[in-house]
Amino acid sequence: FCTLLAYRRLWSFRMSSRLTTASSPSRAGSTVGAASTVLGAGGGGASGATTKAHVAGTKTTRGPTTSGVLMDTSDWLRQLPDNVIQYAARFERHGYGTVFAVGLMEEQDLEALGIGPDHVDLISRYLSGPATLVSRWTPLIASVPVTVTLGAWLRRLPVDLSEHTETLQAWGFDGVAVLRHIHEDDTEDMELPDGHRKALVHCARAMADVGQREIDIAGMALEDWLFAMKPPLDHYSEALRLAKIESVLDALRMRWPQVAKLVMRRGHQRLLYHYIVVARGP
Repeated sequence: FCTLLAYRRLWSFRMSSRLTTASSPSRAGSTVGAASTVLGAGGGGASGATTKAHVAGTKTTRGPTTSGVLMDTSDWLRQLPDNVIQYAARFERHGYGTVFAVGLMEEQDLEALGIGPDHVDLISRYLSGPATLVSRWTPLIASVPVTVTLGAWLRRLPVDLSEHTETLQAWGFDGVAVLRHIHEDDTEDMELPDGHRKALVHCARAMADVGQREIDIAGMALEDWLFAMKPPLDHYSEALRLAKIESVLDALRMRWPQVAKLVMRRGHQRLLYHYIVVARGP
């Protein structure tokens, strides 16, 4: 009986180990399964040269895997025909270093990398695979707790953007609740790489609604209204008064160009304007 029990425990342990190994993220993405996942059209890789699906311009996508979404773009390009691996450094330099970032690309983004027309057409035919990965992973991004620090949230993304933590904080996007309101214009002003800009805005918008609740503003003083925001912005009361904003009603009359001129960091301007729009209603 003891021997039988020992065998059962050993069997359970080995099965558990296999499941853990099978589900663990692999950044290399070098397995055949991961390769076929992210290719999109003609999923057989470079060895298949120009497949019938590629010639016909059709797009066949397979289900995403963890290793696929985290695959380096250089590994992905290596599996495409016609030696497009030569562009790997350009993808990396512009922030498209992972397949997730590639999934956010459009044809004009490929052109912006200085890739020739023929290769732009070829690569664009394969973008459906990465795009499918993005669409299926986006709901998982929204499940990350909003209570984590900004740096921790940026590290958890399919594209590690934690290198931009200090830049975002300096611009006032100092928490996940604020970051949700970031615009592409903001990331351009920060001069982030194109791929990182796209990934950051996409992931920030994918977060569950944070700070979306309406505040009952009836009879509320300006400071109280600012304090009720998440995160609180009551320390900007004086900045608003300097701009002749004395009440909540004054604030609700403001448009974005006026808010953008307030002596506030950009992220906090975006958050304030969000609450203004919500309070004004449709």
